Amino acid sequence: GIPSVSSKFGNVLNFINNNKNGILVKNNNEDWFNALLYLLDNADIRKKIGISGRKTIEKNFSFIEIQKLYLKILDISE
Repeated sequence: GIPSVSSKFGNVLNFINNNKNGILVKNNNEDWFNALLYLLDNADIRKKIGISGRKTIEKNFSFIEIQKLYLKILDISE
């Protein structure tokens, strides 16, 4: 997976855990630059965050998981 760098804003805070499955930054050029440089300089961390981020998305936002949420909202049993 590709590591994610995101602003500390909105819904992203519900699924990105800083330095676990993505990097959260303040919305300014310096923080973005430092986060991207950190990932460029640290291949092992870049890979770890990328893999963890992919697992988070697959676990929580795959087609099957979204289908389950819709069925629950619509109160339709499988």
